[in-house]
Amino acid sequence: MDLPWSVPRRGRAARCLRRPRLGSRHVRDQRLEVLVTNYTPVEVEEIWDRFHQVVNMTSRELTDWVGVQPELDGPLPGDEPAAPLGTAVIEILGKRRVDLTDEDLDAMARVIEVVESETDGLTQDEILADERRRHRLMTVGHDPYRTG
Repeated sequence: MDLPWSVPRRGRAARCLRRPRLGSRHVRDQRLEVLVTNYTPVEVEEIWDRFHQVVNMTSRELTDWVGVQPELDGPLPGDEPAAPLGTAVIEILGKRRVDLTDEDLDAMARVIEVVESETDGLTQDEILADERRRHRLMTVGHDPYRTG
C-alpha cells in the first residue's frame, strides 16, 4: 500500500512516531501508577531512602546469612524455611525504585520498624552483646557490626 506521504525513518520526526521506550518518562509514570497505589511519590521516596539507610547488607550477604543462620534454641536452619521478611528484603534489593509494588513498600516499612525498634535507645555495645537481637537485625539486612 502506497501512502500519500513518506514516513520518516530518521531524525526527530521518526522518533515522534515510535512507541515510548520502557525507560521514557511517560511509561515510567504509568508503571508507578500501576505498581504503587497506596503510597504517594513523596512517601515512596522517604521509605526508599530510609530503607537503604537501615539495610546495610548486600543481597548476596543477606542470602548467605538467611541460609546459614546458626541454631539458637530452635530447629536447624535447613529444617525451617527462610524468614519471609528477609526473603522480601533480598528481592527488594534487586529492584529499582520504579519497580516497587505496594507489597514491597509494606515490607520496607516493616524492616524500618524492626530495625528502629530493636536499636532504639541502645548503645552499640548493648546491641552487639545480645546475640538474639543481632540475629533478628541481620535477618532483615541490618548488620550491627557495620557502622555508618
